[in-house]
Amino acid sequence: MKKLLAVLIAISLFFVVAAQYAKYYPDIIVTSADGIWTDTRGYTTLALAVAAIVADGTDDKNLYIVNQETQAGNLTIPSYVHLCFFQTGEIYMSSGTLTVESRKITAPDKQIFDGGGDYDFADGTTLRNAWFPTIDYVLDRTASDSVTIEVVAPQTIADDATVGAEVTLRWEGPDCVLTLTAGKTLTVDGIIDAGKYKILDVTAGVGGVEIDGIGTWTEYSAWYGDPYVIAGGAATQTPWVKTLADETAYQIWMFCLGQEVGSAARAMYGRSVLVYRDGAGVATSEGGSAIITPVESDNTWDCDFGISGNDVRVEIDGDAANNTNWSYELHILAQDGS
Repeated sequence: MKKLLAVLIAISLFFVVAAQYAKYYPDIIVTSADGIWTDTRGYTTLALAVAAIVADGTDDKNLYIVNQETQAGNLTIPSYVHLCFFQTGEIYMSSGTLTVESRKITAPDKQIFDGGGDYDFADGTTLRNAWFPTIDYVLDRTASDSVTIEVVAPQTIADDATVGAEVTLRWEGPDCVLTLTAGKTLTVDGIIDAGKYKILDVTAGVGGVEIDGIGTWTEYSAWYGDPYVIAGGAATQTPWVKTLADETAYQIWMFCLGQEVGSAARAMYGRSVLVYRDGAGVATSEGGSAIITPVESDNTWDCDFGISGNDVRVEIDGDAANNTNWSYELHILAQDGS
């Protein structure tokens, strides 16, 4: 018993000392392909590390990336490889395309993909905008992918950009606003998934957001920062405009709430409309708006749908003398009939 106690004390002392001086010990780099993980620092290039995993034939392997790994030319990461980024770990594609067949990517909210090359991510992959140098960069390199991009850090959209048709741009909460450079347009062919909070900072009247996706989605005025203010006596305002795709029908529900600044008057509206384009024709309303009876303290106000060329619009009239604040919610169902 005394010997066992002595051994336990010795082991305990070893770990106490080891913990105290661990910062002086080098971290473990696994250089064998049949190790429990593969560390790129054990190879001269990322491509050689991946080749070693493929040659080993292991069904599931973690690939540790701790430093910047520059890759020139095409490279494929197999589906059974789990990419694990640590510290300054990053893949820099100087040329070619990195095809990531694996959906297993683990990394902190820091840049892990960069370079002038391209990326092709597996369908169903979840990415984070903080993993890329800019939001323009990731949107450009996922335009033809079927992925979800989680917006976890504020960034600036510097140029005209497009959310691909199979891309979902998702926010889990506020404080991650994308700022759209004045005069530029964000075209959303895919889906925006966000709650009732500001996600986009857009300069009114100089560029903007065009949501062109086909399917079902909900859009909130809060995405652009509530409320939408209409100056007293101003002409009819159009805070929301959508260009309709040809050979497509849309059912749009709108709920709109207006309040005079100072709270002397208020109104609410509910509208639904069936609009479409057919044979390269202009936008057309099928029978006009269906109306939920408005509730108004001032019947000179109004909020309804309007048609202009290929566009359907939300059109709002406020107070004749005082500023009014407006919020709206839109639920859109679209059907491609081509």
